[in-house]
Amino acid sequence: MNSHKDEKNTLVDGSRGRVAEPSPAPGRRSACGSAESWAGLKKKLRRLAAAGAALAVLAGAGWLALGLFPDPLAEENAPWIRPVRVTDRRGRLLKEFPSPRAVRRDESPLAGFSPRLAAAVLAAEDQRFYRHPGFDPLAALRAAWMNLKAGRIRGGGSTITMQLARLSQGLTPGPRTWRRKLRELWLALLLERRHSKDRLLAEYLNRVPCGHLTEGFQAAAEVYLGKSARTLSWAESAFLAGLPAAPSALNPYKAPRSALARRSVILRRLASQGRLTAADLARAEAEPLALNRAARPFLAPHFVSLIRRGFSPAPPRTLRTTIDLNLQLEAENIVRETVKEFRAQGLSQAAVLALAVSGREVLIWVGSSDFFEADEGQNDGVLARRQPGSALKPFLYAAAFDDGLIHPASLLDDSPADYLAAAGSFSPTDYDGAFRGSVPARLALASSLNLPAVKLAETLGLKTFLRRLKELGLTSLDQTAEHYGLSLPLGGGEVTLLELTLGYAALADGGRWQPAAMTFAAVAVPPRPVFSPGAAFLVSDILSDRMARRTGFGAGGVLDTPYPAAVKTGTSQSFRDNWCLGYTSGFVVGVWAGNFQARPMNRISGVTGAGAIWRRVSDLLARKYPPRDFQRPSGVTAAEFCPISGQLAGPDCPNRTQELILARHPRPEVCRHPAAGAAGRVLGRPEAFGLLRPLNGEFYALDPGLDPAVQNLKALAVSDPEVDELVWLLNGREIKREEAAGRARTACLVPLARGTARLEVRGLRKGRIVRSSAAIFTVR
Repeated sequence: MNSHKDEKNTLVDGSRGRVAEPSPAPGRRSACGSAESWAGLKKKLRRLAAAGAALAVLAGAGWLALGLFPDPLAEENAPWIRPVRVTDRRGRLLKEFPSPRAVRRDESPLAGFSPRLAAAVLAAEDQRFYRHPGFDPLAALRAAWMNLKAGRIRGGGSTITMQLARLSQGLTPGPRTWRRKLRELWLALLLERRHSKDRLLAEYLNRVPCGHLTEGFQAAAEVYLGKSARTLSWAESAFLAGLPAAPSALNPYKAPRSALARRSVILRRLASQGRLTAADLARAEAEPLALNRAARPFLAPHFVSLIRRGFSPAPPRTLRTTIDLNLQLEAENIVRETVKEFRAQGLSQAAVLALAVSGREVLIWVGSSDFFEADEGQNDGVLARRQPGSALKPFLYAAAFDDGLIHPASLLDDSPADYLAAAGSFSPTDYDGAFRGSVPARLALASSLNLPAVKLAETLGLKTFLRRLKELGLTSLDQTAEHYGLSLPLGGGEVTLLELTLGYAALADGGRWQPAAMTFAAVAVPPRPVFSPGAAFLVSDILSDRMARRTGFGAGGVLDTPYPAAVKTGTSQSFRDNWCLGYTSGFVVGVWAGNFQARPMNRISGVTGAGAIWRRVSDLLARKYPPRDFQRPSGVTAAEFCPISGQLAGPDCPNRTQELILARHPRPEVCRHPAAGAAGRVLGRPEAFGLLRPLNGEFYALDPGLDPAVQNLKALAVSDPEVDELVWLLNGREIKREEAAGRARTACLVPLARGTARLEVRGLRKGRIVRSSAAIFTVR
């Protein structure tokens, strides 16, 4: 009976294949069974405790081991990942360049984002972000259930940390596999081990793709809304927070309804979390989506393109340049208007460069008449090599002053000359084709006479002149002095507008050369001396002398400014290029005008084309940076000179003129002309030859009450014992010829007409010119 009962009560555990002992009847427990149960329970508890401890040790060891792996956030390999904003000197945007990955990212700390945006992002992507260790078990279970029902992986329950892990490693979108999810989970744990939650959230806000080649919400806010991510409304925050889910499908420019629907979902989540009241929710959902459609600027394009080519591997987030945008835009307009005016005469392009003398900061850089012109607009005339014409002459005179070869009153020879050249003979002439005989160096430079410059270069030495030019940074002159020959001072080589303008800036800065400064981030290069301050000042004084300039350029015109300015023009052979460069105490402006095909223009000189642009641009700068007088340095002193001999005036010289010289050079010889005028004549002294009246630069006024035909100037000249005949010429035309043997002085009535005139007296001995003297005067 009992055995039958035991058999009946025996249970078989089919699932495990073993016999299970019958349970004691309810309410009955044997002492032996109770002891065995307690022992088994303690054994299980010990095993569980050991397993838990092992797991804890393993988890702790794993957590510590995570610290041995490199930080995923520090493993970006792109040379620079943020867009670079290039601005003008006042911070106004010129152009923004994306990173080499062609995306825009504007990084900001967490405090730089609106708290509303942070709340909207958490509501949209990871509501338990601050409570999970890098992965969210509840989200993972929900995703697993969704995947199980769908029979495929539809979602992975990715947290913000897991998404950041994917972004930091540059993992491209791909199939959602378990292996990929495990890798994201591992990286997420690594990130959580390394960084705080706030840091991870900030990194996510800065990196997540938001469409339109933007990464991060700061860039997205500027692109889509035209504002900072610091000042977003609830509606704007929810709109941006929805974009990372599907940037293409939620593109507000193409699918605004989808973007608004996603915004509404996020706003309602925020309301369910208690962050929005019912009224706030209604206002936010009713707020229109005001998209930013402003084009991204590209200003001062030639200059900005040059800056881009010079980017370092890790450029700063914002690169502030020295450009003055207001002046830049006005200069571009001046160039367009001038090119339009002279296009029919073959002038199709022009370039302008303006620098501050102090520090050589670039204020204006215009490379062509229109950067966006398809054919040649992107050619940069500031950097193009072109023949400078007479624009190199000031450097020749500065070198000659420094070497003591001449002073401003020295007489230079403006008479015909032929020189041997590699391709034949070289016979230079002046712009107007005239020859003026002996002229002061001041007049020769200010009026840009060619023959005196060629003869001065021959005296100075071409190698010395070329060396000085290279010291001024004109490195485009890369041939030998023999290659250029005596045409070098007349523009026989090729230089760039940048090089030439920096050379003129050296004259404005006491003879010190310094490279151009284009950004405030660059390390300043100290200036180095090329000319003495005295020689540079003498050139500045001559180039700003209106009277001396009138022989070559006449009275008035674009070069005569109402403020102190030294200015020089240049015209290359066959009018292919023309230049105008000028400076004040504070700024220097260089202009090139012509065409990029080097075609001859129709008689457009440096005054006509480049000069017109120079004057308008210089006036712009003068209004903003009022010029001061050029300050005479200590090494320059004044002295009285005889305009006939070019020597220091002697006690008996009838005419005197004030001139400047360098005190460190030996003083010039004293003139030994005979006594004349109020001083009377000194008998027994040999007579000198030359004009006594008029003098260079004098002005005469016609009497409006008299007939101009009867108004004459009584000119006086001193003869020479060797001269047997005198010839008077007015503007190259003979007006009187007379015997001069035995005569000390002679006179001639010169007819007057309004304008600038040149009077010359020549001494003839048996039909040959002994000497000649000339004077330039103006009649008003």
